[in-house]
Amino acid sequence: MTTATHPWNGVLMSTLDAAADPDAPLRPVTLPAEWDTEAAAALAQLVPGDDPIDLPSLADGWTRVFAPDSATARSLVWLLLTRQAAPTEAVWRCAFDRPPGFIINLAAFVSPGEGFAARTFVAALRLVCSVLRHTAESTASLRNGELPLPDLFASSATAAPGQPATLAEAPPLVAGDILLTNLDACLAGVGLDYDSEDGRAAACAIAALATLTAHAGRGPETLPLPPVRTVLPGLGETLRAVWAEAAVETDAPLAPVETGFSASNPVDGLLGAEACGLAPVFSMLRPDGRLATSTRQRLEARGFTTETALAASLAGETVLPLPGSGAHLAMYRALTGFVDRMPARPEA
Repeated sequence: MTTATHPWNGVLMSTLDAAADPDAPLRPVTLPAEWDTEAAAALAQLVPGDDPIDLPSLADGWTRVFAPDSATARSLVWLLLTRQAAPTEAVWRCAFDRPPGFIINLAAFVSPGEGFAARTFVAALRLVCSVLRHTAESTASLRNGELPLPDLFASSATAAPGQPATLAEAPPLVAGDILLTNLDACLAGVGLDYDSEDGRAAACAIAALATLTAHAGRGPETLPLPPVRTVLPGLGETLRAVWAEAAVETDAPLAPVETGFSASNPVDGLLGAEACGLAPVFSMLRPDGRLATSTRQRLEARGFTTETALAASLAGETVLPLPGSGAHLAMYRALTGFVDRMPARPEA
């Protein structure tokens, strides 16, 4: 018999001591051996209390709800193990009184020497959209405060002349959210600077691809216009293919899945995100003092090794300039219109 924990068979695990904050007591956290203490601390924040935490058992709680079959469960666990995607904070606590969601780590779809894996990205989003819609349907009775309440005095805009007005049609309930994160680290992985025209163009193309995929099956009127420039190799071709598929008319539109960017939350730490949502990476170092992954990638893109970068820095050269003060706001403005919901506007 296939068990719920089967997707974790063969995964090398380790146990670390971690706490939700410096003043909290340490608790044992069992997670994949290649993950670090930041991920363990994030799990401690996601799970209140002092009891030991076992990631496979914890994930089993929401895969039982999300996955209609064992194949889907294995795929969801794979997204988590590769740190490409993980459910939002409420889902880890199995709180389904509001639409569920997934946070997507954009940097995890970049492979050294291969660039951004647009087709893999689309496949992951299609899986997430499918399970969000399945879960929204299966947990509809648990969702409070979202009953459609049409305006009883509004007349129908489609009423024929001479016909009585009918109640306004209520909008469909949102099945869930797809929240993108770690954008700057993703740009670093493909050799682009956050504070550049090419960086913003690539970011807009990736965000548009996410929204096109999420809106597929809802009708062409819900689709955003694709950006003029895509910059990244293969991304334009994938965008056009997804657009053509998503623009097909549908008799029964699927439940909406909305896109946006993540706000600060423990799930970003679980995924190993260096910068939340669309924000730039403000530090070249990890919390443990080592060079961040995005820093090493940007040095490599400029032809530096760690040693030559240090030598150049000691010689007074600016090896790796940080984003300017207005870079965050410029990225925010560029991305507006390519996702359903934008976070709070950053200060310049």
